[in-house]
Amino acid sequence: MFPAETQLSWRKRRQGGSEEEVPAEEEQLELREGGRTSSIMMVDQDPHDAYEYSCSVKHEARLQTPETKIVVSALPQPPPPAPHWFRERLLCLFYSVLIAKSLLCFCGLSLLSVCGGQGA
Repeated sequence: MFPAETQLSWRKRRQGGSEEEVPAEEEQLELREGGRTSSIMMVDQDPHDAYEYSCSVKHEARLQTPETKIVVSALPQPPPPAPHWFRERLLCLFYSVLIAKSLLCFCGLSLLSVCGGQGA
């Protein structure tokens, strides 16, 4: 019912480029059990390019390429960093709050010492 020897091969194509065979050092796993064969390939996402992967099946001297293709897109660009003026304004606000707190404590202690000295 199933062919005795089945070969699975992976090909990849860079978007807008030519198709090439996937190197043997790529992480691939073939499972053969009960007359069935399956192939799994682990793919790392390229930060700059998108690739389209396809698997070909060869058995009984015929090559069959299914229409299913897997597209692995490039990584999205990271968001731009926050502007420096935002950090500077936050720092100025923080120091202003600290100065206001120090003035309030100084005025409160002065008022207590003045009022406390008159009542005695």
